[in-house]
Amino acid sequence: MSSSLSENLKLAKLAAEYTKLMLRHGAANKKADLLLSVFANGRRLSDMRAEKRKFTGMGGQPANTPAELKLLPQIRLIAQFAKKAKVGNCGEHACVALTYLRDMHRVKRLDYMQYGKGGDHAWVVIGRAEGSVTGDYKTWGANAVVCDAWDDAVFPGSQVPGKLYGYGKVGYHSVLVTT
Repeated sequence: MSSSLSENLKLAKLAAEYTKLMLRHGAANKKADLLLSVFANGRRLSDMRAEKRKFTGMGGQPANTPAELKLLPQIRLIAQFAKKAKVGNCGEHACVALTYLRDMHRVKRLDYMQYGKGGDHAWVVIGRAEGSVTGDYKTWGANAVVCDAWDDAVFPGSQVPGKLYGYGKVGYHSVLVTT
């Protein structure tokens, strides 16, 4: 059974608020956050990513593991390190929001989305319709909601063109789908 649009909007808002609370230093690539941190966020982010790299690639998984099961541990690891450092750019924000929704609210239908080649942004989609095309928001269904915690944006999927940061520059796709 799918959640309603209003339920998904509430969940997205909770996830965005939680993410902002956990990553309270903000982002290293947003002017306002950098000014508030006296440019310390760039160093925090760099240190956090360096520490995370020490753990990446350890304990490999069998080659036949589905892509989403290979990526979920990476997303969890990124979220863990971002929360520890209390800083992150859009990718870290999306990882924190996705793990929060999955673990705390048991949301069944989640996508970690990012722009394709040449793009540089990540976000979460809640409630995308099964069988819809990840790269075409018009097919996502009436209950799909975008949670872009980095941009403080929560909105129905139908509003992607007017509200999604960087929309129209390059194509986008889902990197991880959880059901």
